[in-house]
Amino acid sequence: SYNMYGATIGTVVVNASDDGWSSSTTLWSKSGNMGSSSWLSASITVGDGFGPTGLRFTYTGGSDFTGDFALDDIEVVTGFSPTAVPSPLPTMSQEPSPVPTPQPSPVPTPQPSWSHVPTSAVPTPVPSLLPTPVCDE
Repeated sequence: SYNMYGATIGTVVVNASDDGWSSSTTLWSKSGNMGSSSWLSASITVGDGFGPTGLRFTYTGGSDFTGDFALDDIEVVTGFSPTAVPSPLPTMSQEPSPVPTPQPSPVPTPQPSWSHVPTSAVPTPVPSLLPTPVCDE
């Protein structure tokens, strides 16, 4: 979608290139006030056998600040390439596929109740809040 509204609107151009911009082809252009502040739609078709590797959108402003240009919601859709080889379609079988037989789940091995006790049962010393006795000799 695009919008070109105001007294001094410039020109928007869409170019395409397939050789790293050594050369390009102008696909679409518009100039001047389009007469409304609403969004307009445009569709560009790239000719057969032309597969650009780059698109360039260029806007050149008008002679004053009394014009606004906006561009939004650009969608690039690729189509059929005459040099591309289509991949074969999947084939459909009329025979139903076999249903897998579920395997029994293994029976859990019981663990002794003492196995959840930590292996190091050495108590951790706790600091005392009592004063430390001092010996004067």
